[in-house]
Amino acid sequence: MTFGNDEWEHLKGKKVIFIHHGSAPGGAPTSLRNLCDGLLRQVPELNIQVACAFSPMIPFFRECKGLVVKQYIGLPVNAGKKLIGFSPLWHLPTMLNMILQFLLSPRVIAQETSWLKNEKPDLVHLNSSVLWTSAIAAYRLGVPVIWHIRETLKGGRWNIRRRLYSRFITSRASAIIAICAQNAKQLSTRGQEQAAIVYNGINLNDYAPDRFDKAEARHHFNLPDDAFLVLSLGGDSPQKGLWQICRALNYSSEDIHLVLAGATHASKQEAISPLTKAKWTTEDILVKLGVLQNHTWQYTQRAEQSARKVKDRIHKVGFSQDVPRLLAACDVLVFGGTTPHFPRPVYEAWAMGKPIIAFNNAVLQAEVDHGINGLLVPRDDVNALSEALTTVKNDPNLAKRLGQNGKRKALSRFDQSANTKAVLNIYSKILSSLKKKD
Repeated sequence: MTFGNDEWEHLKGKKVIFIHHGSAPGGAPTSLRNLCDGLLRQVPELNIQVACAFSPMIPFFRECKGLVVKQYIGLPVNAGKKLIGFSPLWHLPTMLNMILQFLLSPRVIAQETSWLKNEKPDLVHLNSSVLWTSAIAAYRLGVPVIWHIRETLKGGRWNIRRRLYSRFITSRASAIIAICAQNAKQLSTRGQEQAAIVYNGINLNDYAPDRFDKAEARHHFNLPDDAFLVLSLGGDSPQKGLWQICRALNYSSEDIHLVLAGATHASKQEAISPLTKAKWTTEDILVKLGVLQNHTWQYTQRAEQSARKVKDRIHKVGFSQDVPRLLAACDVLVFGGTTPHFPRPVYEAWAMGKPIIAFNNAVLQAEVDHGINGLLVPRDDVNALSEALTTVKNDPNLAKRLGQNGKRKALSRFDQSANTKAVLNIYSKILSSLKKKD
């Protein structure tokens, strides 16, 4: 069934405010911008607005034609990251910051309540799990909340945080949208029943492989013609596994090069002090024992140290919105996700018919069919990652088969029009139920 104005007649003129928390371009804001574009295309009379907590994101969202973008107030994002388990609870500096944000939260909630009261939205759509104060503000005003769960909730060794925060989400949300099955699974039992799984949509026409010439794409980004190019999107973020990827590159043949897209942060300190080495050794032991989940201590410096050993085989292209062309230039995507979440790069690579290699966290184990549409390797096993890169490089038939199977999955799961319709169905259901109550 195609979208038509008559089908969504009752949504015309309704005001939906998306609240976005982030300060830099990435997967979540790109997915939100795509969703807004899809909503405006299907129901142009729907009043879609995005409220940005950080002003640098305003120009990013204004690239979406017809989208109203406004400045929101500052949000306690770090406290939210603690609540969902993305930041270690025991880390002293961030713990102190979280306590401060909690102490200031009544004032923040009051400011948000006043802002939303003036705006008079029909729906508030939260673009992240971390937006707990926004949920409270909207709930106080009786405005329905659609809560987009883009992150996989975690909660430490006993999952206490996850369980409590999941119940909070369920109690405040009129509807929950999870971007993959694993994200829905991490919610409470009631939350799982309430959650709709709507994968992030992409315009598949933009990712048609025949739109690009590989040689031209490499020339566009000033990349070598004769190398086997491995793409990593996400810069040097600890959540994207650059340290592990660079170590694997060191064990791989010299014709395997890394194309690094995204923000990178140069460390001022080149020499590694004995104290830093001792910290890293301690962290290695704690991760191995399971006390720590990931390597995060001075991660950028770790990644830089490993990158120096293979610096002639790393090509930094910075942040690029031309992801399809980047994928066209490369031979395989590696997603080094050290924390469980379902990333845009994986299904963008699938849409381009490219093979993917990823760390086998719980989310990707549920989404990637190992050996069929991708290869999964243990997170800290650099030898396994190196072997996977070599296998894909040396077996073009395997690479082609992985890419073709991924393409089929992208076509069936990540179509922007179909996924936009699913969100419109949720809006329609909520607003119809409110009308019946009136």
